[in-house]
Amino acid sequence: MKLRWPWWPLIFAGVSALAQEATVSPSPAEDLAENPSPATTSAPGLTITPLTVATSSSSSSLPAETSPSAMTKTTTTSSSPSSSSSAESLAASSPGVSTEKEQAQLAAEQEWVNFKAIQKVLQNDQLASPAQRQQQAMQRSKQRQQYLAKALYDIPTAEHFWGFFSEFWLVKNVNILQWDVPMPDYAIETHFTAWLKQLKFPPLKFKLLLLDSINVCHVALPSDPGEVIFLLSVPFIRTLDLSQTEISVLLLEDLVRHQQGYLREMLSTPDAQKLWGTNFKTNPKFQGKFVGALLQRLDEVTMGTGFNFQQQFVVTNALRELIKGEDKLLYAYQSVLQKIDNLVKNNPKYKNYLNIYPSPELQLGWLNPQKVKHLE
Repeated sequence: MKLRWPWWPLIFAGVSALAQEATVSPSPAEDLAENPSPATTSAPGLTITPLTVATSSSSSSLPAETSPSAMTKTTTTSSSPSSSSSAESLAASSPGVSTEKEQAQLAAEQEWVNFKAIQKVLQNDQLASPAQRQQQAMQRSKQRQQYLAKALYDIPTAEHFWGFFSEFWLVKNVNILQWDVPMPDYAIETHFTAWLKQLKFPPLKFKLLLLDSINVCHVALPSDPGEVIFLLSVPFIRTLDLSQTEISVLLLEDLVRHQQGYLREMLSTPDAQKLWGTNFKTNPKFQGKFVGALLQRLDEVTMGTGFNFQQQFVVTNALRELIKGEDKLLYAYQSVLQKIDNLVKNNPKYKNYLNIYPSPELQLGWLNPQKVKHLE
């Protein structure tokens, strides 16, 4: 005789089993260890374990009549694989919990990040430490202040010394030279520049100071590289009644003498050569008297001893080679020398001229004036 069990306890038991599969995250072994098996309900020929009834949103249909053996089989098979799969799905859907696959992918992405490659980008975007930038700026400012404080005591090098020295000498002797007296425009610079271009002379920067004094008639002072300072006495050129071409050839003679470096050579004393390019604050051997000695030496050369015969011979021949293709300039040079020779012989005011530029008469002989054509 078969027993017919009521069908509604079985429906509740099936629904409860499905609810447990969807909601319980621990493994079946852990759940069994924490919650031991409750008392069982026995019936003749069948043992059924009661389940806790829970509500679930999912619905499941069961047959109206289910045998106890089928119910027992369903409950046993769903307890292990379904519970494990539900735990994995619940862990994957929970926020903050990553699976092993996601962790491996994240580690691979971090492994390919090259932080050295973006270091310059961060610096260009001004993302470096502000404190570090401020410290570097303060260090650069301190170094610059120290450099400027030391540079105040620097002595110029030999190349850049002459510009400063010549201008210093001009300021010191302004009362003797009288270069600050207003003068009319004689257009000397324009005419002289035109002759330089015609002779294909290298580019030259020059300054021309007109003097209202005969203490220095004409001279070329050394200056910075590629530059020269011309001094020309207005009373001197007026007394000689020189034309613009004659003035230009006189300046050319001073320029050739400057290129020979005679004035720099006479001023470059051994003491000065040792001190050029040094710092007199840190140099224990520095003596400021060497500047005064150079100023005095320049006074002697430009207003007293001047140049010797050998130097004058070299300058005359060099200028003759420079203007040998220009008969107008060659005649103008001969005319200037003749006028100067007559002036120094007849005017006692210019008797000192022969000490500075010796023997215009000898210069005329060096030029071979018999071969020079007269051009009007």
